Amino acid sequence: MARVDFFLTADMQFLVNEANTIQGFTNISMCSKATAASGVSHPEIIDRLAAHGLARAGRVA
Repeated sequence: MARVDFFLTADMQFLVNEANTIQGFTNISMCSKATAASGVSHPEIIDRLAAHGLARAGRVA
């Protein structure tokens, strides 16, 4: 999970300015350790969250 700062152009394109982790969601945080304990690695949860966000936006990952 992250906070992403972006700009929206006049022709409705997003330009990513900066991506920041949300506190407590790094690869050494308790959230990552909890998902790892359930069999889901930190990179895999990131991939799942990105795919979910793209699917909700109507795009394919």
